[in-house]
Amino acid sequence: MEQIHGSNAFTEDLLKKLAAASGPCITIVLPTNPQSDLRAQLKDAVRQVADTLKGNGHKELLAPLMEEPDPVPVTQRPTGSLVIVRSPEIFVRFFTPIQLRETIAVEDYFLLQPLLPVIGAGREFYLLALSQKRTRMLLCTSSTSVEVPLPAGTPTNLDDALLNRQPDHVLDNRSSAGHSVGAMKGVLFGTSTDRDNKSEELMVFFHALNKGVHTLLRDVNVPLVPVAVDHELALYRRANTYPHLVEPGVHGSPDGMKGDEMHRRALALLRSYVPEPIRKKVEEFDKLVGTGHASTQVEEITKAAYAGRISHLFLRDNGDQPELNDAVIQTLLHGGHVGVLPQEKMPCGAPVCALFRYAAPAAQTTASS
Repeated sequence: MEQIHGSNAFTEDLLKKLAAASGPCITIVLPTNPQSDLRAQLKDAVRQVADTLKGNGHKELLAPLMEEPDPVPVTQRPTGSLVIVRSPEIFVRFFTPIQLRETIAVEDYFLLQPLLPVIGAGREFYLLALSQKRTRMLLCTSSTSVEVPLPAGTPTNLDDALLNRQPDHVLDNRSSAGHSVGAMKGVLFGTSTDRDNKSEELMVFFHALNKGVHTLLRDVNVPLVPVAVDHELALYRRANTYPHLVEPGVHGSPDGMKGDEMHRRALALLRSYVPEPIRKKVEEFDKLVGTGHASTQVEEITKAAYAGRISHLFLRDNGDQPELNDAVIQTLLHGGHVGVLPQEKMPCGAPVCALFRYAAPAAQTTASS
């Protein structure tokens, strides 16, 4: 039996394994908060599952479900959801800070549609806390953050950046002194930008910092959330070359944020973040709808999923759409992508949309007639 623990492991690859699982498949989702009696909730859920299964032939299937459910003291438990999925071949158990809808079900397949928001919540991301005195880089998940070193030679404060920059090219321009300067042959002057303009000094820092960040993240494609005051965020965006910078960033001084505020605000921003490849696919929808290559209709989408025609299936992240579970499973089984999007990012505000690999034969016939 394959056992998986932790929401960070809940990826689209795991979803594909769950889609292919053989029954009986148990799906349990229990929303919790600091006042919840999680043990009582789980006991009641397992009793419902046992009543559905009926008989003594499933003791081994049920046994792992009642393992210690509450490793975090009640007073420290955040709001979120306990998720358990169990079949004869697989056991997945984790806590997610996302409030999912309560689900207790035993079917020949897993209920995957209500679990889709967990994929985005479990992903890793980087925080870049921009500070003139001490800039930091942190690798984060929904529940953890750890500082990671930048490549050697990368400045982490403004003074070091200015100290190590290349010498300025002083313009040895001489103006005519005129009669008032007496014996002086001319006046030496240069550009005052680097000396007098704080923004230009910051740009020197941010360009050097960006080189280190780009080197560190060269082989990854995870989101990077910058944190800084407004003026510095705008300047860093100009210096940035990393393609997965999350706009607009977290506004505020990292040095002035207490506790987990920076991490919490970054998570809130990421809930509306759509990676560039997905954003481009969503933008294709408006061009394809009406051609037989895209749809927002549940019945049409479900038929297309069974036929293996769906390349991308998107559901809104706050939707309660159990009727789409078959479409989710069939899309995954046929190698398609399934994801959730914030309501405001869904094409036309629809609760579901799909992009098809090819139009249905009837649509092709209509288009050619």
